[in-house]
Amino acid sequence: MLNRVPLLDLLLLLNQLSRLPLPDLLNLHSLISLLSLPNLLSISIFDPLLVRDWSNAALPLNVTVQARFNPSNPARLQWRGSSAVTELAADIDDPEEAEFRGQVRAEVEDLLALLPDDLRDCIEDEFPGDPINELDEISLDLGMPPRLRYLDVSALANGADAVVPDGVMDLDDFGPVTHDMLYSIFNSRSFSSDRRGGIDGQLHRISWIAGRDNKTPVGLTLRIGRAAPLHSGLATVLLRDLLARGESILVVGRPGTGKTHTLRDICARLSEGDKTSSSSFARRRRNVMIVDTSGEVGGPGDVAHPSLHRCRRMHVPARSLQHESMLEAVQNHTPDVVAVDEISNGREAQAARSVSTRVFAIVATVHGSLASVLRNRELRDIFGGITASTVSDQRSMLELDGRKELVARAGDAVFTVAVELVSRTEVRIVHNVNAFVDDLLDLKKEAWIERRKLVDGCRDAFESTVEVYDDVRSEDIVA
Repeated sequence: MLNRVPLLDLLLLLNQLSRLPLPDLLNLHSLISLLSLPNLLSISIFDPLLVRDWSNAALPLNVTVQARFNPSNPARLQWRGSSAVTELAADIDDPEEAEFRGQVRAEVEDLLALLPDDLRDCIEDEFPGDPINELDEISLDLGMPPRLRYLDVSALANGADAVVPDGVMDLDDFGPVTHDMLYSIFNSRSFSSDRRGGIDGQLHRISWIAGRDNKTPVGLTLRIGRAAPLHSGLATVLLRDLLARGESILVVGRPGTGKTHTLRDICARLSEGDKTSSSSFARRRRNVMIVDTSGEVGGPGDVAHPSLHRCRRMHVPARSLQHESMLEAVQNHTPDVVAVDEISNGREAQAARSVSTRVFAIVATVHGSLASVLRNRELRDIFGGITASTVSDQRSMLELDGRKELVARAGDAVFTVAVELVSRTEVRIVHNVNAFVDDLLDLKKEAWIERRKLVDGCRDAFESTVEVYDDVRSEDIVA
C-alpha cells in the first residue's frame, strides 16, 4: 500500500501521524483511512512554499500560500506556494461591469450634489484622491469643520502630504458647519426610527444627530454606499466556497469594514446561483428574503436597488421590531435564505436561532469582532452560548490546571461559519463554529482560523494562512 502513496502525501501522512493521539495510532482502520485520504491535513516537515502545482491537500498551518477555488468544485480550495502569485494576471473588466461601475459613479455624484456648492467645491479641490471612488463618509457637526473619511489610505498618502495616516481629513479651511447647511440636507429627507435615511433607489446612508430638544439636527453623517458587480464582489473572490457549500454565515466586523456591503454581495450571489459551477447544488437560485431594517441593504425606497438582483426584502416599521420581522419573513414568505443586517441584542439572537431551524441558511451581520461577540452575554448565544459548572478538586488539578470552573459550549451555534472582516480586502474565516468554540474553551487545544487576503490586481487567487486564534482566551470568556 505504501508504494502507491505519492511522496507529497506520504510526507503529509507522517506529519499527521505525529499529531495523532495514541489510541488513534493503534486503530488500524484510522491508519488506512489516512493513507487513502486525499485532503490530508497540513504539513511542517517540508516547505510548502516549494509546491508549484495546485494541490488539493488541506491548507498548511502557519504558512501563507496562494489559494484559489477548485475550478471543478468551487466548494473546495486548491493551494500552492505563495511565490507563484506574481505569475497570475488580472481579469479585464467586461462591458456589463463597466456599465455597473458607471452607475455607481453616478449615484455617488447624486449624494455629493446634496452638499452646498461651496462645500462640494472644497472637497474637489482639497481631497487628494478621487472622491467618487475613495471617499467613504462625510461628517457634518454644528460649529465644527467638515470631516472626510476615505478608503484607500496608502494610495492617498502617496500623493498628498496633508493626508492624515488614519484615513481622516478635516476641511479646516472651509470653516464651521452652520444650521443652514444642515437643514438644507435634513429638511428634504425622511428618516426611520433609528434616524437613518437616504436617497430612494440608492445605497447611501444619511444619519442625523439630534440636539437637546430631540428635534433639531446638530450633526449629519453621509455614508457613501457602493455596490459591487456580481462577479467581482467579496463573496465571489474570497467567500465563494462558503456559498457553494450552503453555509449559514455570520459576518462580523467593526464600523467601516464593509459588513453591509458583504451581506448584500452574498445575498445577490445566492439569489442568482453560481452559473459557472459544475455543481447543480451551487448553480441553484435561492429564494432570498432580506430583513432590511434601516434600508441600507437595498436602499430606503420601496423599489430595491438593482444590486440585490433576485432578492426580496422586507422593510421594518421600527428598529425595536426587527426580531418580529425576522420571524414574519419565515412564516409568510417561504424563503430558502433569510438575511439580517445587524443582530444587536438578545431578542434578535433568539429570533435568528428560531429562523435557522426553518430555512436552508441564514446570513447576518454583527458589529464588533469575534472576541467581543464571545464576551457579550446576550449575543454569544449565536455561537452556541456558554455554560459553566464547578468540578471536583481532583478533576480541577488533573484537567483544568487548577481551575474550579469548567466552561463549555451550551448548544449548537446558529451559524455554521463566521467571517470576520479585518478590512475591505482581508477576512478571517471560522469554518466550523461549533468546533472552533469547543477548541477555544478547551485549555489543552488550540483554535484555528483561516486568514484570506486579496492580491493586488488579481481576482484568480488570494493569499491564505491558517493560524492560531489567540484574540481571546478561555478564562476571558465569563459564563
